[in-house]
Parts: sequence; C-alpha cells; structure tokens
Amino acid sequence: HILQETLNMLGYSFCKRYEIILRKYFLEEKTLADIGTELRLNRERVRQLKEKGLGLLRRHAQRLKSTINDC
Repeated sequence: HILQETLNMLGYSFCKRYEIILRKYFLEEKTLADIGTELRLNRERVRQLKEKGLGLLRRHAQRLKSTINDC
C-alpha cells in the first residue's frame, strides 16, 4: 500500500494521532464512529483529524514532487 509506505516514511514528523486515524480508516477500513469509540473521540472530531492528516500528506507529497522536479 502506498499510504502505508508514506506513513512509515514520514514517521517522526507526522503526528501519531493522524497516523492512527488514517491507518484505521484506510488500511483497516474502520468507520469514523468505530475509530472514535476506540480513541474516545466523537465521530466529527475523528473526521476533522482525518481531513487534517490528509491535508498534511498532500502538502508533503507536493513538496517531494517539487524537490524531485528541481533535481
């Protein structure tokens, strides 16, 4: 999985909470409500964190693409 490899690559620089939510949502295919129950957050907060995590991944991907194109 590309997502799993990307999360592993980001490692230390990526907030653990975002990583957990994205892994559970995309790799384990859990619902936002299920993730919320596990993490003791409401579904809406899990959705917000998922969206923010995806935004961070997108920005990181854009930076990598820019760096590669500059070489």
